[in-house]
Amino acid sequence: MKKYFKNVAIFIGLILLFAIPFVGQATMEKADENVYLAPDVVHEGNYYAAGNIVEIAGTVNGDIFVAGNSVTVSGAVNGDIFAAGNSVSITGDIDGSVFSAASNIIISGEVLGNVRVAGSNVTIESEIGRNVMAAGSNIILTSNAEVIKHLNLAGAVLDVRSNVGGNFEAAGESMKISGEIGGNTDLYFDKTGKVVFLPPAHLMGDFKYTASEELIISDDVTIDGEVVYNQFVPKVNKKQFLGLFTVGYFLFKLIQLFGLLVIGLVIVSLTKKKVKETADLMIKNPLAQIGMGIVWFIITPIIVVLLLVTVIGMPLAFLLSLIYIIFICLSKVFAGIAIGVMLTKAFGWDKATLIGSMVLGIIALTLLKSIPVIGWLVGLITMWWGIGGLVEIKKRTLKEMK
Repeated sequence: MKKYFKNVAIFIGLILLFAIPFVGQATMEKADENVYLAPDVVHEGNYYAAGNIVEIAGTVNGDIFVAGNSVTVSGAVNGDIFAAGNSVSITGDIDGSVFSAASNIIISGEVLGNVRVAGSNVTIESEIGRNVMAAGSNIILTSNAEVIKHLNLAGAVLDVRSNVGGNFEAAGESMKISGEIGGNTDLYFDKTGKVVFLPPAHLMGDFKYTASEELIISDDVTIDGEVVYNQFVPKVNKKQFLGLFTVGYFLFKLIQLFGLLVIGLVIVSLTKKKVKETADLMIKNPLAQIGMGIVWFIITPIIVVLLLVTVIGMPLAFLLSLIYIIFICLSKVFAGIAIGVMLTKAFGWDKATLIGSMVLGIIALTLLKSIPVIGWLVGLITMWWGIGGLVEIKKRTLKEMK
């Protein structure tokens, strides 16, 4: 139990690391549908931005904290970057480190510090002055990239064409290596994993790998050190399993947080008036909205099952199921927005934007749901609350259309 609380504390710490700058600047430097910092602009101090499309082409003498559907940093940054979104592209030179979570991440500008990223598709095309740690489905380091120190990767498909100055550690299903590794190489595969070495691959240190079968190492790779093979044994190690499960769970929660922020940014940017109206309604009558949410949450699946009995009702059943899933997903976002509006009012932040309130509220809701024992209950009640607000606003919108 102590270890569980410790892991929760670490997770909350990771969220706070990203969240505190936003909380402290709920009004933000920029919080619009689209945010643009022109190339001729020099911003002194930390830069905070949130929007649907965010492009930073100017110079920032400080850290950048940005969230958006599409994020592009093409200007020089004399500090660190914290970026979350659907798509994150960094083409400018960074005199610091990069921390990012997104579906697609591309880094083609020089980074003097570390790179710590998580995404579905991650591509690095430039020199990284220190270490790289990346997790994703597809990870590529092109031949134009270079990692001065250590490289740590975890993903399904890994393609390392760059040179690495230090050690290289990776776990994945499929790997291609064609660069020069200055330190030791340690690879881990499951029973279906494989690695392909392409010229001019050169491992200057020891090569250790764990796999179900011993590799047939081709002449396309030069290995200066010792080759050590450890056989993959598919057995359950409770300690390792719990450790991997914990890391995976909290990484999932962190990515889920960024996903909710992106959805919230898009919704607020496109329908700001309706979002504000829904949040106000949820705050004004919370118990009524929770009650409506409970009824809708229970009744809808029953109606879907009844419709599936008849051939005529099947299309409507699938449509209703889709709406049901969408409402459950959006309920978390709207509950976060309502909580954010309540918090900004409580703190007296009269100038806080709706996007700023959304970011604050979703982060607060994520923290509340991470509390041991009662976190699941908080999540369930806020989901019903959000569903109730969405159902009520849908009814009012349909009446207005009539």
